[in-house]
Amino acid sequence: AWFRDRFPRARIEEINASISGTGSDYGACRLPGDVLAKKPDLLFVEFRVNGSAGYDYQSVEGIVRQTWAADPKTDICFVYTLCEWMLKDLAAGKQTSFGAAMEKICDHYGIPSIDYGPEITKRLAAGTLLFKPTKNALKPEANQHPDAKKADENGVLVFSRDGCHPVKEGREIYRDVVARSMAGRIFPASGAPAAHPLPAQLSKNAWLAAELVPSAEILKGEAWKPVDTATDPVYRASLRRTHRTLR
Repeated sequence: AWFRDRFPRARIEEINASISGTGSDYGACRLPGDVLAKKPDLLFVEFRVNGSAGYDYQSVEGIVRQTWAADPKTDICFVYTLCEWMLKDLAAGKQTSFGAAMEKICDHYGIPSIDYGPEITKRLAAGTLLFKPTKNALKPEANQHPDAKKADENGVLVFSRDGCHPVKEGREIYRDVVARSMAGRIFPASGAPAAHPLPAQLSKNAWLAAELVPSAEILKGEAWKPVDTATDPVYRASLRRTHRTLR
């Protein structure tokens, strides 16, 4: 709604390509089919909470270079959400390790970024926000939508129920930070779309050709063998998520 209000002559269409709980490694593989095929004008990239599975620079740089290879005029903006384990460092002005990797890509490619951390930690320090309830103040009634009850505890706004995912009031803070940043710093007062310069590649093995391949195309080889889900250490390393995804 903010984009439509600010750019009334433009036709604004949202491409919601997010999948919760996934990182930039999966994002780099999904990008061609789930995002670039739809020819976006502006791409928001957010992976600070879930990281990269160890492929920090390769996956994030792959997202940038894939995007500008498809259309160098596509604007990119990195966005940094947060969860409870980050709060101490963010309040001290420190970036997370993966956030720092993303910022290095930003600096190299001249990409703007928006960090929600300063606004949230400022409100926490002022006592005007709780990151999550100290009791069951936000437990929804049976059959009630989670956002139906106002998120406050003793008159103080509560950001989330679980220390990570914002409720309605928390999402409104995120929205306002994006709008403030876009209007104040990121969007120029005027100008036509222009191609972004593509500097030298930063990481040796950036994921420039990452893609998703249907399992039917790759499961025919003799090297594939069934996994014993009761004993396989990789399968059981994150059992609940793995089993729910693969069963």
